[in-house]
Amino acid sequence: MDQGREVFAVPGNITNKLAWGPNLLIKQGAKLVQDWNDVVSELPAESRRHLIDRGRQRILGEGGASAAGEGASVIGDPVSEIGDVARRLLASLQVDIAVHLDDLLEKVEDTSPSELIAALSNWRC
Repeated sequence: MDQGREVFAVPGNITNKLAWGPNLLIKQGAKLVQDWNDVVSELPAESRRHLIDRGRQRILGEGGASAAGEGASVIGDPVSEIGDVARRLLASLQVDIAVHLDDLLEKVEDTSPSELIAALSNWRC
């Protein structure tokens, strides 16, 4: 903020010491982010149009014309686009609870460390 840049922060639980930083930024004037719309709405109009066009192309290209019907998300449904390993990984995670990679490997059975890391790094949200 001191450098004239916009600052966004995702708030955290006040009882979580890892949330102290983002919560302090919000207190100091950072824009609170609750979902992707909070960030996209701050983008210039041309950037928003570009994102919407890319989202439409992605929906039409991957899901056919019917996927862009009434109520379809512009960005798509990331949960329906992920693989089996990522789906099982997502089901084992809990909000605001840090999990060690070794613990994830135990929870997501029949998965190699490389498959798990690939699933973690390939999510397109």
